[in-house]
Amino acid sequence: MMRNEVLDRPAGYAIDALMPDGLAPWPGARVTGRASTVEEALPLIVKAVALSFAPEGENQGAG
Repeated sequence: MMRNEVLDRPAGYAIDALMPDGLAPWPGARVTGRASTVEEALPLIVKAVALSFAPEGENQGAG
C-alpha cells in the first residue's frame, strides 16, 4: 500500500496486472486501476487474478 507522506495516511491501492497473451490486444499489455479503500480494491484484484489465470481465448467476464 502506498502512503501519503504529507498526511501520513494510506494514499490508496494501485492494481497492475499483465494480460495473458490470449487476451492482450498487444504483447505485454497491462490492466491498471486505483482504489482508495480495501473494499474498492478487492474486486479489482479478484478480476486481475481471474484474467491472469484465464484459459487462452477466455475472458472470464472481463470488461
